[in-house]
Amino acid sequence: MAVGPEEIKLKIKPAAIAQGITLVDLARQVREALYGAEAKRIQRGNREVLVMKRYPRDERQSLGNLENMWIRLLCRSNTCDTNQTPRRW
Repeated sequence: MAVGPEEIKLKIKPAAIAQGITLVDLARQVREALYGAEAKRIQRGNREVLVMKRYPRDERQSLGNLENMWIRLLCRSNTCDTNQTPRRW
């Protein structure tokens, strides 16, 4: 039987829910940390180069690093603090 990639099941702590973090927010940030997110597009002649950001390779190798990653609070209104520091949940 073929074995596929490992699956990670995420749960949100009550304190994170109270701050407005959803499972979709958490899943997106974990995916971006592991696989990368587009940070910028640069035009080089006729070609467009994508600049991707993600955690360094050694920080993507251990589940322990995932358990301790920082999660950004997302601003969903014009009254929220856009300078909030990411927190560990």
